[in-house]
Amino acid sequence: MINQKLDEISQLVRSIKSKMDIVVSSTVSLRELNYRIEALLISFKAYACKRKHTILDNTLSISNTQSIKETYDSGEHTAHQNAENECFEKSTLSTPSTYTSKTECLNEYIVRMTPKFSNSKLVINSAIKIASLLYSNTEGMMVEEIIKGAGVPRYRCIDILNTMLRTEPPLASKKFCKGFVYSIVLL
Repeated sequence: MINQKLDEISQLVRSIKSKMDIVVSSTVSLRELNYRIEALLISFKAYACKRKHTILDNTLSISNTQSIKETYDSGEHTAHQNAENECFEKSTLSTPSTYTSKTECLNEYIVRMTPKFSNSKLVINSAIKIASLLYSNTEGMMVEEIIKGAGVPRYRCIDILNTMLRTEPPLASKKFCKGFVYSIVLL
């Protein structure tokens, strides 16, 4: 009698164990599927483009296009190009002013960025470190490079970058090139 009950209990335990093994393996495969789907969604977002709907102006007549073509063919565009080249040469000679304007742009970016984050000074300081690092590297950086350069923990860095991506207008952009490359978006 006791042996029968022990046998029944042991069979129940074995069946529970086998069912638990099936559940564990299913959970592992579901997690793997979830990671793959998430990576696919991220890659779709990286390669997605937003198209603006444009309305063509039908008021442009043939006579207007001919006068524009005549103006362009008459050589007036070369004088305009020469003036642009002179302005470009003048602006390239004054390098100290471009440095100060770059610093001002970074400061304006930080002022625009700060309200988007929580009131925690630690998060705001980490966001400023990440923004400064991304601002200094115009080509963009991968997450591992940002973590090493800014000295910010991985989870906080990813959280800050995701917050920067979700704001309207976005504070950062993300591209996929052998990994996700983040760069700063300036106005």
